[in-house]
Amino acid sequence: MLRPILLFISVAVLFAACTQAGPADQISAATSAYTNGEYDECNLICDKIMADSTAFNNLSVAQLCTLSELYVKLGEGVGENDASAARCLQRARDISADSVDAFIRSKSSEVAAYLTILDRVGTYMDMSRDSLLMIEEEPIDTILE
Repeated sequence: MLRPILLFISVAVLFAACTQAGPADQISAATSAYTNGEYDECNLICDKIMADSTAFNNLSVAQLCTLSELYVKLGEGVGENDASAARCLQRARDISADSVDAFIRSKSSEVAAYLTILDRVGTYMDMSRDSLLMIEEEPIDTILE
């Protein structure tokens, strides 16, 4: 009697180890956690996705936008969440800027406004630092002397 139970448990553990949740499943789980009010769980799942650079770089535009929206909903003004949301939008924009714009337009005005701000931040993060330097001009009267 004990032997079939041990065999079943062994097979179940092996099956669970071989079928790790992919990014789509993780984003779905994060969305469900958020919907169920499990905000800490949602944040942990989102952070896990962000920490896996291979998985992150293979996310689709829709997945990146959804991840960004989750970070926005988890806490506006929370530095880490804002940075992660901006990073997601920046990566999504690299893939398809039009799709990012369409995603933002499809959201409520409050969420869309915040996503737009983070999108702009991501755009500036992508610029080289030299292009952001201000060159101080000499006053005209010093040039004429």
